[in-house]
This record gives sequence, C-alpha cells and structure tokens, in this order.
Amino acid sequence: MKQVFCSIVGRIDKFYFKGFFIGLVLLIMVPVSGYSQKRCSDPPSITLGESSGTTCYTSPVTISGNIIGGSATAVTISTDGNGSVVPASASSSPFDFTYIPDSNDAGSVVTITVITNNPRGSPCKADRATYVLTVISNPPPPVIENIIQTTCTSSTGDVELSGLPTYADWTVTTSPGGMTISGSGATAVIPHLTAGTYTFRVSVSSGCMSSPSAQAEINEQPGFPSPPLPGMITGPTCSITTGSVIMTGLPATGTWTLIRYPGTISTSGTGTSTTVTGLPPGTFNFTVSSTAGCVSGLSPDVIIPGRPPVPAPPVIGTIIQPTFEIPTGSVILNGLPGTGTWTIIQTPGDIGSTGSGTSFTVTGLEAGIYTFSVTNVSGCSSTESSEVAIIIPERPEIVITDPSPVCYPATADLTAPEITAGSTQGLVYTYWINNLATSPMQTPAAAPEGTFYIKGTTSSGTFDIKPVNVTVTEMPDANAGSDQILGFQYTAILEATLGEGESGIWFSDSGKVVFSDPTDPLSSVNNLSDGNNFLFWIVTNNVCPADTDKVAVTVGEMIIPTLITPNGDTKNEFFIINGIETLGKTELTVFDRKGIQIFRNTEYNNKWNGVDYNDNPLMNDTYFYRLKSSKGKSYSGYIVIRR
Repeated sequence: MKQVFCSIVGRIDKFYFKGFFIGLVLLIMVPVSGYSQKRCSDPPSITLGESSGTTCYTSPVTISGNIIGGSATAVTISTDGNGSVVPASASSSPFDFTYIPDSNDAGSVVTITVITNNPRGSPCKADRATYVLTVISNPPPPVIENIIQTTCTSSTGDVELSGLPTYADWTVTTSPGGMTISGSGATAVIPHLTAGTYTFRVSVSSGCMSSPSAQAEINEQPGFPSPPLPGMITGPTCSITTGSVIMTGLPATGTWTLIRYPGTISTSGTGTSTTVTGLPPGTFNFTVSSTAGCVSGLSPDVIIPGRPPVPAPPVIGTIIQPTFEIPTGSVILNGLPGTGTWTIIQTPGDIGSTGSGTSFTVTGLEAGIYTFSVTNVSGCSSTESSEVAIIIPERPEIVITDPSPVCYPATADLTAPEITAGSTQGLVYTYWINNLATSPMQTPAAAPEGTFYIKGTTSSGTFDIKPVNVTVTEMPDANAGSDQILGFQYTAILEATLGEGESGIWFSDSGKVVFSDPTDPLSSVNNLSDGNNFLFWIVTNNVCPADTDKVAVTVGEMIIPTLITPNGDTKNEFFIINGIETLGKTELTVFDRKGIQIFRNTEYNNKWNGVDYNDNPLMNDTYFYRLKSSKGKSYSGYIVIRR
C-alpha cells in the first residue's frame, strides 16, 4: 500500500494546486486499499545434506541429513538416471535417500530431484532441491601381458600388465598379499612374486577400482639337476672307430639336454639314462640341463680307449703264372704285420695261412681271380687286397673299343685302358701302323685320324693283333641364317643350316618367344616383340664344343593405310591393317569432319569398305578413325575415301 501511495504522490507532485492534490489523494485512498495481497506465512522448504557427489560404476550413494522445513510434511524423490532411488518419498526429517546406479549410468551425470508437498496450498508453493551425481566408470581389469617365471637363479617371478588407465594415475593391488604399486601409463611390471596364483585390480585417483584380472601363476623355483653319472663304457673295435657310454642319473621328468665336453655337442631326450655314441678315443665330461634350463655340474671323466690297430691290406708282389709244365701259379704278398702272428685269408676258397714276418708266398693257385686279406694278433682284419689274376697259358684275345671321336686338333690316346678293356688279362701291348706289326707307331698316346694296329703279347710269347680306328671331327660352324625385317607381324620362319652329324637348338633370352620346334633349323617362331629380337642357333656334333650364331628378327611398327578406293575394281577396296590379329579384339570407330560417329565395329576384321552404319557408301572425303585394342593399345588417324 505504501508503495502504491508513494507512486501516486510522485506523480501528483507535478500538479501546481496543492488543494487539488489533497482532494485527489483522499479520493484515491479508498480503492487502493483493496489491492492488498495474501502472503505465505510458512512456505515449504527442503535442504539437502549435499548438493553433488561422485560414485564408481554401480556403487550406491547415500545422501544423509536432508531437512524438511516450513509447512512441508513430506517429499518425493525422483531421478533422471537409469538406476533407482530409495526411498521414493519421505515424511520424517531429517531423512536419508540412496541412489543405486545402473551400469548404463557409467560415464554420465545423474540428477536426483527432491520436491516437497504443499499442504497449505496457495499462496504457498512446493519447494524443490537437486543432487547432481557424477557416475564414474570403473577401469577395466588389468591384462596379463606376460609372466616371467622363477629361474634356476631367481626364486621370484614378475608379471607384466597392460591395459592400465592412461587418463589418470593408478594403483595396482596384488591379491593375495595386498602389495600395491602406483604409477601412470598403460603398462606396469609387478616384481618379486613368490610361487603362487595371483590376481590384480587397478584403481584410479577417483577411488574407482576394476574387477580382478585373470589369474597369473608363478611356478615354484626349479632346482639344479645332479651331474650325470657314466655307466658302461664301450670302446672302439676293429670295425667301429668310435666308442659309447651309458649316462645315468638324468632328470626323470621333462625333457633334458645332455652336453658333451669338449665339443659342446648336445643331445636332448627323456628318461633317466641314455647311450651316447660316436665318441672318438679321449676323455669326456658331460653336463645336463633340465626343462627349466638349469645346468648341472660336470660328470666324472669318461675315458674312451684307443682303437685296436687295423692292418693294411696285403700288397701284391711278384705273380708267377702257370706254364705248360707247372699248371698252378703263385704270388708274393708284402706289407704284412711286422709284429705278432697273422692269418692270411685267400678268396675265393676262404683258405687260411698263418705265419709271421712282412711277406709271404702263396702257392698252388689255379686259374682264377684272387684277393687276400690279413688278420693281426688283435683279431682285426684288413680290407681285401687288389686282385691277382692267375691265367692258364693260351692264345690271347684282344678286344678293341675304338676311342671316342675327338675334336680337331685333338688326338686319341691308344694306350688308354678302355681301348683294350675285355681283352685277355696280363697282355703287354705294342702299337703299329700296319697289320703285320712290322712298322711301329711312334706316338700311340697322341694318334691322329686313321686306322692303326694293337698287338697284345702274353708272358709266354703268344699274341693277337687287332685294328683300332681313330676319328677326328672338325669344329661345328653354326649358321643361323640371314637377319629378317618384318612388318607388323610377330611370326617368322627361320633359315638356319646344319652340317652332317650335327644337331642344333634355338634359344632366346626373351621369355615370350615360342619356337614351333626348337631343334628344327627351319622352325617357325612366334610371340616376337616389337623392335629387335635376337635368336641364337646353337650347333653341336656331340664331340666338339658347341658353336653359336645369332640372327636378328626385327618387327616393325603397324602400318595403317591412309587411302582406300572402294570402287569395285577389287584393288584397295577395304581398310586393311596388316597384323591387326596381334592386337586381339579391336574396336574401329570412324568419324566425319564434324566429329560425328558414322561407323563402329567392336570386333574389326579388315572388312570396312567406306560405308556408314546402314552400309550406305560414304562420299569421297577425308575421315578420321580410332582403333582401340583389348590389349590396351590405341591408334588414331585419318583415312581418305576415293572412289
């Protein structure tokens, strides 16, 4: 009322007549008093113990000490979150309420609204208050990245973790034991863990903690194996140059590795014993490492004795052949063991002779081939001696194998054993230029081309004479033919030559070129490349070194005509492009001077004779074409039609 009055006075003060002012005031006082408003003498109120807070994931939050005031007697409690609020209403003061977050609330802000009732009605109004809750996501559990187990020298292991929060400092808690380690970054190492099973949880500065990680198993510390023990030792023998040993006391479980010294040669296996073979004479020691890699100390010495001496085979000395008077032969054997007694074994027959000394004469040998071995006092036997041939006197027979042809200016060696292989054994050979063996050959080891004679004589003076032919072949002379220049075509017929007794083969260093018959001097060749193609003709007579000649086949560019005269005289009637087949599927498009397309063939075959789409003859003029190949090549130009 006072405010209304003052407002009126302020406005009336502008009048000049005070009497009029007083009257006007009196006139107005009565209706103004009717504007007096009602006021709420005890408005409802709500005061929360806290206005905001945080929680981790689904951890409940309780807000205590909330006061209902004024005329309010109860409140309702609601939320915009995915969780639930308990209770949903309250009528006592002070009161508590609890918000239980849902997992979908993680990472968001939830508003809890508390509204009073209004028992007195208007003009009083219900009061409201809000609690703002920030729901923080729990960090994910740590990831077991790697487990470093205990070793032979370390009684504890380590666990390498990854997947730690990178957005805040963290603390990792080990269970069991409760050991903590703090830091930052995505990875961490939990050290010094004794044998057992562990899980890990990570918490951040907000207090939110992950669920436990997967389990990490730290094994018990492995022990050192005992040094291996040598068992039975087997030394080398006459026939086996190495010895062996049985090693015992090896780890009963897992796979072990046995290491030999010197040499650090290792053998892996399982079980408590193994046999080590291939040991040369000498002293050896062994260690064994377990599956865990723990290495034992050295074993006792393993001594492999030396191998007993093996005698050398007897050396064949003088051979006495049978004669017509004495039907058996003999041989002197040298190089026998100089100490102790020995036994000589004659093969065939397995006849033994015992004696001593470095030589011995074996007698009574009938016709045949013999070898001899000797066994020394240690029981070791030599290998067989070279063969001893005992031959009954008879007319000898020479078997001649002509020497292989040689390449001029080389010569043949008639004294080579293969020339007379298969002849009567024990012959003495001489070489002659005539069949009566009266003119000696001066250079039998370097014979030129021709026919010569070989005489074979026995120790008793009988002989045989046979001819031998020497062939000397000239060097081959390769001729690959003349160079060729082709138009736009990729096939050619080659023109090489071959001499008598020669063979040849075509070769190209291009992987694309294909010969119809690489051994034919007149072979066709396909898949030539643009430009120069170098082909090689390699000729041999199977005696001399091969000779090679080269021919160049040049493929020119495609020639596209610029004029056709389709007037019916059968000459130059069609737009013919030689070699178009090499382009594959080819499209021809023809345009007039205005650039209008007047003809198109997607598989052109050299049959266009100056017509349009409807086979109407085009007038004499200059036209333009475009060729497009399925192999990626394109050509364009002009073509003149003149009828």
